[in-house]
Amino acid sequence: MQTLLPEMKAKLAGTKLAYADIYDTYIFRPIQYGIRETSVGCCGSGLLEVSILCNAVTASACGNPSEHLFWDSVQEKITLRVSY
Repeated sequence: MQTLLPEMKAKLAGTKLAYADIYDTYIFRPIQYGIRETSVGCCGSGLLEVSILCNAVTASACGNPSEHLFWDSVQEKITLRVSY
């Protein structure tokens, strides 16, 4: 993604684009962002369920989703706050 940024900026003239690698920040300093769980997802058991298996009909969610880095066993659930 980072290597594509100059090309994307050229194709999308006038658009402000930026690259930020926030993954390592959340993994190595999760408490700073209110994240208390980085090893299992919030959906179901947090170990196996992914994608369509994590829905209101077939799976339960943890009681504190804002404290989990991952929604399911694959997908990060990250809220990024950007200041201009």
